[in-house]
Amino acid sequence: MKRFCFALALLGAGLLPPAVAQATPASSFAEAVDLCLRFGADPWFAQDRFEEAGWRSYEDPDFGSLAFKSPDGAVIALPPTSDSFPMWCSVMSGSVSFVKGMAAAENALLASDIPIQREIRDNCPVYHGSGGQELRIFSEGNDDLCNDPETALVHVVTFSNPLSGQ
Repeated sequence: MKRFCFALALLGAGLLPPAVAQATPASSFAEAVDLCLRFGADPWFAQDRFEEAGWRSYEDPDFGSLAFKSPDGAVIALPPTSDSFPMWCSVMSGSVSFVKGMAAAENALLASDIPIQREIRDNCPVYHGSGGQELRIFSEGNDDLCNDPETALVHVVTFSNPLSGQ
């Protein structure tokens, strides 16, 4: 407890980066959604940013692709693996509630200053950003459902290159 309080004091004083403070599954989930939203249109950048944030990469046999596990081990992120659009960057956890997953998506969008529209599709929330991105929120393990309040899954889908036309 003393070590945590000391780290918290140093963090508050700006002497330690946020990654050193004790992460919770909800904060790891929010970090991953933010990384997917900001870098999900570029596989190399997304993977690089997850590594910089201290996430551990591994080849996931269930998904057949590269995956990242949060430092606390409670959250899995699947960054895009292909350069073709649409690109998917997914974040999932059985330790983060559906409500906290939805809050992570909303907070990441609000922090990005991307104008958004919310709709309900098949009883699940979907957020459309003006940058050609869509955030779809489900229950983990139920890609078509959002009826398990104990788990969360967020797909950040980028439909077109955000840099094209600039």
